[in-house]
Amino acid sequence: MYTPRGDVLMTQGSTTHNIAIANARALFARGDFRGAEQTIASIGASGRTDPQLLFELGRAQVQLNNFAEARKNLTLARKLAPGAWQAAIELSKCLQAMDRFEQALAHCDDALRLRPGHPEALARKAEILRVLGRRDEAYSLLEPLVSTGAAGLEKATANLVFARVCLATRRIDEGVAALEEALAIADLPRLLRSQLQYQLAALHNAGTDAERAWASLTEASELAEGPVQIEAFTQATDELIRRWTQDVIENLPVARQNDEKAVFIVGMPRSGSTLVEQILSRHSLVDVRGESPALSEEIAPLRSMHTASGMNLDDPELATQQILDRVSRKFLRRLREGAGKATRITDKTLLHYQSLGLISSLFPKCRILHCVRDPLDTCISCYFQAFGGSMHWTNNLYALGRRHRDYQRLMAHWIETLAHPIYDISYEDLVQKPERETRAIIDFLDLPWEDSCLDPAASDRVAQTASLDQVRQPVYTSSVGRAGKYRMHLEPLVAGLEGQADPGNAQA
Repeated sequence: MYTPRGDVLMTQGSTTHNIAIANARALFARGDFRGAEQTIASIGASGRTDPQLLFELGRAQVQLNNFAEARKNLTLARKLAPGAWQAAIELSKCLQAMDRFEQALAHCDDALRLRPGHPEALARKAEILRVLGRRDEAYSLLEPLVSTGAAGLEKATANLVFARVCLATRRIDEGVAALEEALAIADLPRLLRSQLQYQLAALHNAGTDAERAWASLTEASELAEGPVQIEAFTQATDELIRRWTQDVIENLPVARQNDEKAVFIVGMPRSGSTLVEQILSRHSLVDVRGESPALSEEIAPLRSMHTASGMNLDDPELATQQILDRVSRKFLRRLREGAGKATRITDKTLLHYQSLGLISSLFPKCRILHCVRDPLDTCISCYFQAFGGSMHWTNNLYALGRRHRDYQRLMAHWIETLAHPIYDISYEDLVQKPERETRAIIDFLDLPWEDSCLDPAASDRVAQTASLDQVRQPVYTSSVGRAGKYRMHLEPLVAGLEGQADPGNAQA
Protein backbone atom coordinates (compact mmCIF):
# COMPACT_ATOMS: atom_id res chain seq x y z
CA MET A 1 0.00 0.00 0.00
CA TYR A 2 1.28 3.44 -0.91
CA THR A 3 2.02 5.76 2.01
CA PRO A 4 2.70 9.45 1.43
CA ARG A 5 5.81 11.17 2.70
CA GLY A 6 6.35 14.71 3.72
CA ASP A 7 8.70 15.43 6.60
CA VAL A 8 10.26 11.97 6.48
CA LEU A 9 12.64 11.64 9.45
CA MET A 10 13.81 15.27 9.08
CA THR A 11 17.54 14.43 9.06
CA GLN A 12 20.46 16.58 7.95
CA GLY A 13 22.28 14.42 5.42
CA SER A 14 25.10 15.22 3.01
CA THR A 15 24.35 16.60 -0.44
CA THR A 16 25.10 13.18 -1.93
CA HIS A 17 22.71 11.56 0.50
CA ASN A 18 19.99 14.12 -0.14
CA ILE A 19 20.23 13.62 -3.92
CA ALA A 20 20.01 9.86 -3.50
CA ILE A 21 17.00 10.24 -1.20
CA ALA A 22 15.21 12.53 -3.66
CA ASN A 23 15.89 10.15 -6.55
CA ALA A 24 14.80 7.11 -4.53
CA ARG A 25 11.54 8.80 -3.55
CA ALA A 26 10.81 9.67 -7.18
CA LEU A 27 11.46 6.08 -8.26
CA PHE A 28 9.34 4.75 -5.40
CA ALA A 29 6.42 7.01 -6.34
CA ARG A 30 6.56 5.59 -9.88
CA GLY A 31 6.50 2.04 -8.54
CA ASP A 32 10.14 1.33 -9.43
CA PHE A 33 11.05 -0.20 -6.09
CA ARG A 34 14.11 -2.02 -7.40
CA GLY A 35 15.46 1.25 -8.76
CA ALA A 36 14.83 2.95 -5.42
CA GLU A 37 16.68 0.18 -3.59
CA GLN A 38 19.64 0.31 -5.97
CA THR A 39 19.84 4.10 -5.71
CA ILE A 40 20.18 3.98 -1.94
CA ALA A 41 22.45 0.92 -1.94
CA SER A 42 24.86 2.73 -4.28
CA ILE A 43 25.74 5.11 -1.44
CA GLY A 44 27.69 2.37 0.27
CA ALA A 45 28.81 2.13 3.90
CA SER A 46 28.20 5.79 4.73
CA GLY A 47 24.48 5.17 4.39
CA ARG A 48 24.53 2.85 7.41
CA THR A 49 24.62 5.85 9.75
CA ASP A 50 21.94 7.90 8.00
CA PRO A 51 18.43 7.01 9.27
CA GLN A 52 16.79 8.66 6.26
CA LEU A 53 18.73 6.50 3.81
CA LEU A 54 18.02 3.41 5.88
CA PHE A 55 14.34 4.30 5.88
CA GLU A 56 14.17 4.73 2.11
CA LEU A 57 16.10 1.50 1.60
CA GLY A 58 13.91 -0.42 4.04
CA ARG A 59 10.58 0.69 2.60
CA ALA A 60 11.72 -0.20 -0.93
CA GLN A 61 12.74 -3.64 0.34
CA VAL A 62 9.32 -4.11 1.95
CA GLN A 63 7.75 -3.58 -1.48
CA LEU A 64 10.21 -6.09 -2.97
CA ASN A 65 9.28 -8.67 -0.30
CA ASN A 66 12.84 -8.68 1.01
CA PHE A 67 11.56 -8.60 4.57
CA ALA A 68 14.67 -9.82 6.39
CA GLU A 69 16.81 -6.97 5.03
CA ALA A 70 13.97 -4.47 5.37
CA ARG A 71 13.54 -5.33 9.03
CA LYS A 72 17.25 -4.93 9.67
CA ASN A 73 17.46 -1.53 7.98
CA LEU A 74 14.24 -0.13 9.45
CA THR A 75 15.16 -1.30 12.95
CA LEU A 76 18.48 0.50 12.63
CA ALA A 77 16.70 3.62 11.34
CA ARG A 78 14.49 3.59 14.43
CA LYS A 79 17.51 3.14 16.69
CA LEU A 80 19.32 6.09 15.10
CA ALA A 81 16.18 8.27 15.08
CA PRO A 82 13.86 7.20 17.96
CA GLY A 83 11.30 9.83 16.99
CA ALA A 84 10.98 8.51 13.44
CA TRP A 85 7.31 7.57 13.45
CA GLN A 86 7.37 6.85 9.72
CA ALA A 87 10.04 4.19 10.25
CA ALA A 88 7.78 2.64 12.89
CA ILE A 89 4.99 2.43 10.33
CA GLU A 90 7.19 0.82 7.68
CA LEU A 91 8.59 -1.60 10.24
CA SER A 92 5.02 -2.60 11.13
CA LYS A 93 4.41 -3.45 7.45
CA CYS A 94 7.51 -5.61 7.40
CA LEU A 95 6.59 -7.44 10.61
CA GLN A 96 3.04 -7.99 9.41
CA ALA A 97 4.38 -9.63 6.26
CA MET A 98 6.47 -11.88 8.50
CA ASP A 99 3.32 -12.88 10.47
CA ARG A 100 4.56 -11.04 13.57
CA PHE A 101 1.27 -9.29 14.14
CA GLU A 102 1.62 -8.30 17.79
CA GLN A 103 5.00 -6.71 17.12
CA ALA A 104 3.54 -4.95 14.08
CA LEU A 105 0.70 -3.52 16.20
CA ALA A 106 3.21 -2.41 18.84
CA HIS A 107 5.09 -0.34 16.25
CA CYS A 108 1.78 1.18 15.10
CA ASP A 109 1.09 2.18 18.69
CA ASP A 110 4.58 3.70 18.87
CA ALA A 111 3.81 5.77 15.79
CA LEU A 112 0.50 6.92 17.30
CA ARG A 113 2.26 7.82 20.53
CA LEU A 114 4.68 9.98 18.56
CA ARG A 115 1.97 11.39 16.27
CA PRO A 116 -1.42 11.00 18.01
CA GLY A 117 -4.33 10.66 15.62
CA HIS A 118 -2.20 10.80 12.49
CA PRO A 119 -4.18 9.38 9.52
CA GLU A 120 -1.32 7.28 8.21
CA ALA A 121 -0.64 5.67 11.59
CA LEU A 122 -4.35 5.00 12.13
CA ALA A 123 -4.61 3.47 8.64
CA ARG A 124 -1.63 1.19 9.27
CA LYS A 125 -3.09 -0.12 12.52
CA ALA A 126 -6.52 -0.59 10.94
CA GLU A 127 -5.01 -2.57 8.07
CA ILE A 128 -3.40 -5.03 10.50
CA LEU A 129 -6.68 -5.36 12.43
CA ARG A 130 -8.46 -6.06 9.13
CA VAL A 131 -5.99 -8.79 8.21
CA LEU A 132 -6.46 -10.33 11.66
CA GLY A 133 -10.22 -10.45 11.08
CA ARG A 134 -10.89 -7.74 13.67
CA ARG A 135 -12.95 -5.76 11.17
CA ASP A 136 -15.26 -3.99 13.62
CA GLU A 137 -12.23 -2.61 15.49
CA ALA A 138 -10.72 -1.46 12.21
CA TYR A 139 -13.97 0.22 11.17
CA SER A 140 -14.35 1.97 14.54
CA LEU A 141 -10.77 3.20 14.39
CA LEU A 142 -11.13 4.83 10.96
CA GLU A 143 -14.79 5.84 10.70
CA PRO A 144 -14.44 9.06 12.77
CA LEU A 145 -11.49 10.17 10.63
CA VAL A 146 -13.14 9.33 7.30
CA SER A 147 -16.43 10.99 8.23
CA THR A 148 -14.93 14.34 9.30
CA GLY A 149 -14.96 15.68 5.76
CA ALA A 150 -11.34 16.82 5.95
CA ALA A 151 -9.28 15.81 2.94
CA GLY A 152 -5.61 15.47 2.15
CA LEU A 153 -2.97 13.13 0.82
CA GLU A 154 -2.43 11.36 4.13
CA LYS A 155 -6.15 10.89 4.65
CA ALA A 156 -6.43 9.33 1.19
CA THR A 157 -4.46 6.35 2.48
CA ALA A 158 -6.81 6.04 5.46
CA ASN A 159 -9.78 6.14 3.09
CA LEU A 160 -8.22 3.31 1.07
CA VAL A 161 -7.93 1.06 4.12
CA PHE A 162 -11.42 2.09 5.25
CA ALA A 163 -12.78 1.02 1.86
CA ARG A 164 -11.12 -2.38 2.25
CA VAL A 165 -12.83 -2.78 5.61
CA CYS A 166 -16.13 -1.69 4.06
CA LEU A 167 -15.78 -4.32 1.33
CA ALA A 168 -15.15 -7.04 3.93
CA THR A 169 -18.17 -5.90 5.99
CA ARG A 170 -20.44 -5.29 2.95
CA ARG A 171 -20.71 -1.53 3.55
CA ILE A 172 -20.44 -0.94 -0.19
CA ASP A 173 -21.85 2.60 -0.38
CA GLU A 174 -19.65 3.85 2.48
CA GLY A 175 -16.56 2.40 0.83
CA VAL A 176 -17.39 3.92 -2.55
CA ALA A 177 -17.97 7.35 -0.99
CA ALA A 178 -14.62 7.21 0.84
CA LEU A 179 -12.75 6.31 -2.33
CA GLU A 180 -14.47 8.95 -4.44
CA GLU A 181 -13.51 11.57 -1.85
CA ALA A 182 -9.89 10.40 -1.96
CA LEU A 183 -9.80 10.34 -5.76
CA ALA A 184 -10.98 13.96 -5.87
CA ILE A 185 -7.74 15.08 -4.20
CA ALA A 186 -5.47 16.89 -6.65
CA ASP A 187 -1.98 15.61 -7.47
CA LEU A 188 -2.35 12.14 -6.02
CA PRO A 189 0.76 10.04 -6.61
CA ARG A 190 0.30 7.58 -9.46
CA LEU A 191 0.70 4.49 -7.29
CA LEU A 192 -1.84 5.67 -4.71
CA ARG A 193 -4.37 6.64 -7.37
CA SER A 194 -3.98 3.19 -8.91
CA GLN A 195 -4.61 1.48 -5.57
CA LEU A 196 -7.69 3.60 -4.96
CA GLN A 197 -9.09 2.70 -8.38
CA TYR A 198 -8.40 -1.01 -7.85
CA GLN A 199 -10.35 -0.86 -4.61
CA LEU A 200 -13.17 1.07 -6.24
CA ALA A 201 -13.37 -1.62 -8.94
CA ALA A 202 -13.64 -4.30 -6.25
CA LEU A 203 -16.46 -2.45 -4.50
CA HIS A 204 -18.40 -1.88 -7.71
CA ASN A 205 -17.91 -5.54 -8.62
CA ALA A 206 -19.27 -6.58 -5.22
CA GLY A 207 -22.15 -4.16 -5.72
CA THR A 208 -22.89 -5.75 -9.12
CA ASP A 209 -22.15 -2.58 -11.13
CA ALA A 210 -19.97 -4.27 -13.74
CA GLU A 211 -19.52 -1.28 -16.05
CA ARG A 212 -18.36 1.07 -13.28
CA ALA A 213 -16.13 -1.71 -11.98
CA TRP A 214 -14.51 -2.13 -15.40
CA ALA A 215 -14.03 1.62 -15.84
CA SER A 216 -12.20 1.84 -12.49
CA LEU A 217 -10.22 -1.30 -13.26
CA THR A 218 -9.11 0.05 -16.64
CA GLU A 219 -7.77 3.24 -15.08
CA ALA A 220 -6.13 1.33 -12.24
CA SER A 221 -4.31 -1.05 -14.56
CA GLU A 222 -3.13 1.77 -16.83
CA LEU A 223 -1.72 3.62 -13.82
CA ALA A 224 0.01 0.46 -12.59
CA GLU A 225 1.53 -0.54 -15.93
CA GLY A 226 5.17 -1.54 -16.07
CA PRO A 227 7.43 -3.86 -18.07
CA VAL A 228 5.46 -7.05 -18.84
CA GLN A 229 8.23 -9.08 -20.56
CA ILE A 230 5.85 -11.12 -22.69
CA GLU A 231 8.37 -12.52 -25.17
CA ALA A 232 11.09 -12.91 -22.55
CA PHE A 233 8.89 -15.12 -20.42
CA THR A 234 7.86 -17.23 -23.41
CA GLN A 235 11.54 -17.67 -24.28
CA ALA A 236 12.32 -18.65 -20.68
CA THR A 237 9.52 -21.23 -20.78
CA ASP A 238 10.89 -22.60 -24.05
CA GLU A 239 14.33 -22.85 -22.49
CA LEU A 240 13.07 -24.76 -19.43
CA ILE A 241 11.32 -27.24 -21.72
CA ARG A 242 14.52 -27.58 -23.79
CA ARG A 243 16.73 -28.09 -20.72
CA TRP A 244 14.47 -30.51 -18.84
CA THR A 245 13.80 -33.28 -21.36
CA GLN A 246 12.61 -36.70 -20.26
CA ASP A 247 16.06 -38.20 -20.94
CA VAL A 248 17.74 -35.53 -18.82
CA ILE A 249 15.27 -36.04 -15.96
CA GLU A 250 15.59 -39.83 -16.02
CA ASN A 251 19.41 -39.63 -15.85
CA LEU A 252 19.56 -36.91 -13.20
CA PRO A 253 20.82 -37.86 -9.73
CA VAL A 254 18.22 -37.90 -6.94
CA ALA A 255 18.87 -36.50 -3.48
CA ARG A 256 19.56 -39.28 -1.00
CA GLN A 257 16.80 -38.69 1.52
CA ASN A 258 13.37 -40.21 2.09
CA ASP A 259 11.61 -37.39 3.90
CA GLU A 260 7.90 -37.23 3.00
CA LYS A 261 7.00 -34.03 4.82
CA ALA A 262 7.26 -31.50 1.98
CA VAL A 263 4.07 -30.58 0.10
CA PHE A 264 4.37 -28.04 -2.72
CA ILE A 265 1.22 -26.17 -3.76
CA VAL A 266 1.71 -24.70 -7.24
CA GLY A 267 -0.26 -23.01 -10.00
CA MET A 268 -1.29 -19.55 -11.13
CA PRO A 269 -2.25 -16.81 -8.64
CA ARG A 270 -6.00 -16.68 -7.90
CA SER A 271 -6.46 -20.37 -8.70
CA GLY A 272 -7.85 -21.46 -5.31
CA SER A 273 -4.54 -22.17 -3.59
CA THR A 274 -5.35 -20.19 -0.44
CA LEU A 275 -8.56 -22.18 0.01
CA VAL A 276 -6.56 -25.41 -0.36
CA GLU A 277 -4.08 -24.18 2.20
CA GLN A 278 -6.85 -23.23 4.65
CA ILE A 279 -8.41 -26.68 4.26
CA LEU A 280 -5.07 -28.31 5.04
CA SER A 281 -4.48 -25.97 7.98
CA ARG A 282 -7.46 -27.61 9.70
CA HIS A 283 -5.68 -30.99 9.78
CA SER A 284 -3.79 -31.76 12.98
CA LEU A 285 -0.84 -33.30 11.13
CA VAL A 286 -0.30 -30.46 8.62
CA ASP A 287 1.75 -27.32 9.13
CA VAL A 288 1.08 -24.66 6.47
CA ARG A 289 3.86 -22.18 5.76
CA GLY A 290 2.39 -19.86 3.12
CA GLU A 291 4.76 -18.53 0.47
CA SER A 292 8.20 -19.27 1.81
CA PRO A 293 11.40 -17.90 0.23
CA ALA A 294 13.38 -20.87 1.51
CA LEU A 295 13.45 -23.02 -1.61
CA SER A 296 14.25 -20.14 -3.97
CA GLU A 297 17.16 -19.19 -1.72
CA GLU A 298 18.52 -22.72 -1.46
CA ILE A 299 18.33 -23.61 -5.17
CA ALA A 300 20.21 -20.50 -6.32
CA PRO A 301 23.39 -22.59 -6.95
CA LEU A 302 21.33 -24.76 -9.32
CA ARG A 303 20.33 -21.91 -11.62
CA SER A 304 22.06 -20.30 -14.56
CA MET A 305 21.38 -17.19 -16.61
CA HIS A 306 19.31 -17.56 -19.75
CA THR A 307 20.73 -14.82 -21.96
CA ALA A 308 17.71 -14.33 -24.23
CA SER A 309 15.29 -13.65 -21.36
CA GLY A 310 17.71 -12.34 -18.74
CA MET A 311 16.24 -14.77 -16.22
CA ASN A 312 17.93 -17.24 -13.89
CA LEU A 313 16.52 -20.69 -14.68
CA ASP A 314 16.94 -24.13 -13.13
CA ASP A 315 19.83 -25.86 -14.84
CA PRO A 316 20.07 -29.68 -14.71
CA GLU A 317 23.74 -29.52 -15.77
CA LEU A 318 24.52 -28.04 -12.34
CA ALA A 319 22.63 -30.76 -10.45
CA THR A 320 25.41 -33.00 -9.16
CA GLN A 321 24.73 -35.58 -6.48
CA GLN A 322 26.67 -33.55 -3.93
CA ILE A 323 24.78 -30.31 -4.62
CA LEU A 324 21.38 -32.00 -4.69
CA ASP A 325 22.08 -33.68 -1.34
CA ARG A 326 23.26 -30.44 0.24
CA VAL A 327 20.39 -28.28 -1.07
CA SER A 328 17.78 -30.88 -0.13
CA ARG A 329 19.21 -31.29 3.36
CA LYS A 330 19.36 -27.52 4.02
CA PHE A 331 15.84 -26.88 2.76
CA LEU A 332 14.32 -29.73 4.75
CA ARG A 333 16.10 -28.53 7.87
CA ARG A 334 14.51 -25.10 7.42
CA LEU A 335 11.15 -26.68 6.63
CA ARG A 336 11.09 -28.76 9.81
CA GLU A 337 11.81 -25.81 12.12
CA GLY A 338 8.83 -25.30 14.40
CA ALA A 339 6.78 -28.01 12.68
CA GLY A 340 6.09 -29.93 15.88
CA LYS A 341 4.25 -33.19 15.25
CA ALA A 342 3.32 -32.30 11.65
CA THR A 343 3.95 -35.05 9.11
CA ARG A 344 3.16 -32.78 6.15
CA ILE A 345 4.46 -29.21 5.71
CA THR A 346 3.26 -27.04 2.84
CA ASP A 347 5.04 -24.45 0.73
CA LYS A 348 2.54 -22.38 -1.30
CA THR A 349 4.99 -20.49 -3.48
CA LEU A 350 2.88 -20.87 -6.60
CA LEU A 351 5.62 -20.08 -9.10
CA HIS A 352 7.50 -23.18 -8.01
CA TYR A 353 5.61 -24.81 -10.89
CA GLN A 354 8.59 -23.60 -12.92
CA SER A 355 10.89 -25.79 -10.79
CA LEU A 356 9.05 -29.10 -10.69
CA GLY A 357 11.82 -30.89 -12.59
CA LEU A 358 14.35 -29.85 -9.96
CA ILE A 359 11.91 -30.41 -7.09
CA SER A 360 11.34 -34.01 -8.17
CA SER A 361 15.10 -34.66 -7.94
CA LEU A 362 15.57 -32.80 -4.68
CA PHE A 363 12.59 -34.29 -2.86
CA PRO A 364 11.69 -37.66 -4.39
CA LYS A 365 9.07 -38.35 -1.68
CA CYS A 366 7.37 -34.93 -1.69
CA ARG A 367 3.76 -34.34 -2.75
CA ILE A 368 2.79 -31.79 -5.41
CA LEU A 369 -0.67 -30.20 -5.44
CA HIS A 370 -1.49 -28.31 -8.63
CA CYS A 371 -4.33 -25.78 -8.32
CA VAL A 372 -6.32 -25.37 -11.54
CA ARG A 373 -9.12 -22.93 -12.34
CA ASP A 374 -10.91 -21.82 -15.49
CA PRO A 375 -8.33 -19.70 -17.40
CA LEU A 376 -10.65 -16.72 -17.95
CA ASP A 377 -11.72 -16.68 -14.29
CA THR A 378 -8.11 -17.04 -13.13
CA CYS A 379 -6.88 -14.20 -15.29
CA ILE A 380 -9.74 -11.80 -14.57
CA SER A 381 -9.25 -12.42 -10.85
CA CYS A 382 -5.57 -11.54 -11.27
CA TYR A 383 -6.50 -8.45 -13.28
CA PHE A 384 -8.67 -7.18 -10.41
CA GLN A 385 -5.75 -7.34 -7.96
CA ALA A 386 -3.15 -4.64 -7.24
CA PHE A 387 -0.29 -7.13 -6.96
CA GLY A 388 2.47 -4.58 -7.54
CA GLY A 389 6.12 -5.54 -7.25
CA SER A 390 7.40 -7.48 -10.26
CA MET A 391 3.95 -8.69 -11.34
CA HIS A 392 3.24 -5.98 -13.90
CA TRP A 393 2.03 -8.66 -16.29
CA THR A 394 -1.18 -8.87 -14.23
CA ASN A 395 -2.01 -5.27 -15.27
CA ASN A 396 -2.17 -6.13 -18.98
CA LEU A 397 -4.86 -8.47 -20.32
CA TYR A 398 -2.83 -9.74 -23.27
CA ALA A 399 0.25 -10.32 -21.09
CA LEU A 400 -1.94 -12.20 -18.60
CA GLY A 401 -3.22 -14.47 -21.34
CA ARG A 402 0.26 -15.17 -22.66
CA ARG A 403 1.62 -15.83 -19.17
CA HIS A 404 -1.21 -18.29 -18.49
CA ARG A 405 -0.58 -20.00 -21.83
CA ASP A 406 3.13 -20.41 -21.03
CA TYR A 407 2.25 -21.75 -17.58
CA GLN A 408 -0.06 -24.33 -19.17
CA ARG A 409 2.65 -25.35 -21.66
CA LEU A 410 5.18 -25.91 -18.91
CA MET A 411 2.76 -27.83 -16.67
CA ALA A 412 1.82 -30.06 -19.61
CA HIS A 413 5.55 -30.72 -20.12
CA TRP A 414 6.07 -31.71 -16.48
CA ILE A 415 3.04 -33.99 -16.47
CA GLU A 416 4.34 -35.72 -19.61
CA THR A 417 7.98 -36.06 -18.54
CA LEU A 418 7.99 -36.49 -14.75
CA ALA A 419 7.33 -39.82 -13.07
CA HIS A 420 6.56 -37.85 -9.90
CA PRO A 421 2.81 -37.81 -9.08
CA ILE A 422 1.11 -34.42 -9.41
CA TYR A 423 -2.44 -34.03 -8.13
CA ASP A 424 -4.64 -31.54 -10.00
CA ILE A 425 -7.17 -29.72 -7.79
CA SER A 426 -9.99 -28.18 -9.78
CA TYR A 427 -11.22 -25.02 -8.05
CA GLU A 428 -14.66 -25.49 -9.54
CA ASP A 429 -14.93 -29.08 -8.27
CA LEU A 430 -13.56 -28.10 -4.87
CA VAL A 431 -16.20 -25.43 -4.19
CA GLN A 432 -19.09 -27.35 -5.77
CA LYS A 433 -18.29 -30.74 -4.22
CA PRO A 434 -16.12 -29.82 -1.22
CA GLU A 435 -16.32 -33.06 0.75
CA ARG A 436 -15.50 -35.33 -2.19
CA GLU A 437 -12.57 -33.19 -3.33
CA THR A 438 -11.23 -32.55 0.17
CA ARG A 439 -11.23 -36.27 0.92
CA ALA A 440 -9.32 -36.86 -2.33
CA ILE A 441 -6.68 -34.29 -1.36
CA ILE A 442 -6.24 -35.78 2.11
CA ASP A 443 -5.99 -39.25 0.59
CA PHE A 444 -3.33 -38.09 -1.90
CA LEU A 445 -1.29 -36.74 1.01
CA ASP A 446 -1.64 -40.15 2.72
CA LEU A 447 -3.17 -38.62 5.85
CA PRO A 448 -5.98 -39.92 8.05
CA TRP A 449 -9.32 -38.19 7.49
CA GLU A 450 -10.37 -35.43 9.91
CA ASP A 451 -13.83 -33.83 9.71
CA SER A 452 -12.37 -30.44 10.62
CA CYS A 453 -11.00 -30.16 7.06
CA LEU A 454 -14.57 -29.53 5.86
CA ASP A 455 -14.67 -26.23 7.78
CA PRO A 456 -11.75 -24.14 6.46
CA ALA A 457 -13.45 -20.90 7.56
CA ALA A 458 -12.92 -21.95 11.18
CA SER A 459 -9.14 -21.90 10.78
CA ASP A 460 -7.39 -19.55 13.18
CA ARG A 461 -4.58 -19.12 10.69
CA VAL A 462 -4.15 -15.64 9.19
CA ALA A 463 -4.04 -15.81 5.38
CA GLN A 464 -2.13 -12.81 4.01
CA THR A 465 -3.14 -13.12 0.38
CA ALA A 466 -5.66 -11.42 -1.88
CA SER A 467 -8.13 -14.09 -0.69
CA LEU A 468 -7.88 -13.26 3.02
CA ASP A 469 -11.50 -12.11 3.33
CA GLN A 470 -12.92 -14.89 1.17
CA VAL A 471 -11.33 -17.75 3.11
CA ARG A 472 -12.96 -16.53 6.32
CA GLN A 473 -16.33 -17.37 4.78
CA PRO A 474 -17.87 -20.82 4.30
CA VAL A 475 -16.96 -22.33 0.92
CA TYR A 476 -18.99 -20.58 -1.79
CA THR A 477 -19.50 -20.97 -5.54
CA SER A 478 -20.19 -17.38 -6.62
CA SER A 479 -16.68 -16.93 -8.10
CA VAL A 480 -17.23 -19.71 -10.62
CA GLY A 481 -17.77 -18.10 -14.02
CA ARG A 482 -16.65 -14.71 -12.69
CA ALA A 483 -15.31 -13.57 -16.07
CA GLY A 484 -18.69 -13.93 -17.76
CA LYS A 485 -20.03 -10.46 -17.01
CA TYR A 486 -16.85 -8.88 -18.42
CA ARG A 487 -16.60 -11.03 -21.54
CA MET A 488 -17.17 -8.09 -23.93
CA HIS A 489 -13.89 -6.54 -22.68
CA LEU A 490 -11.72 -9.66 -22.86
CA GLU A 491 -10.58 -9.80 -26.49
CA PRO A 492 -6.90 -9.15 -25.61
CA LEU A 493 -7.01 -11.79 -22.88
CA VAL A 494 -8.55 -14.40 -25.16
CA ALA A 495 -5.96 -13.59 -27.85
CA GLY A 496 -3.16 -14.15 -25.34
CA LEU A 497 -4.64 -17.42 -24.08
CA GLU A 498 -4.91 -18.69 -27.66
CA GLY A 499 -1.41 -17.55 -28.66
CA GLN A 500 -2.68 -15.03 -31.21
CA ALA A 501 -1.28 -11.56 -31.93
CA ASP A 502 -2.15 -8.83 -29.45
CA PRO A 503 -5.07 -6.74 -30.79
CA GLY A 504 -3.90 -3.88 -28.58
CA ASN A 505 -0.17 -4.22 -29.34
CA ALA A 506 1.05 -4.77 -25.76
CA GLN A 507 4.74 -4.09 -25.33
CA ALA A 508 6.86 -7.17 -24.89
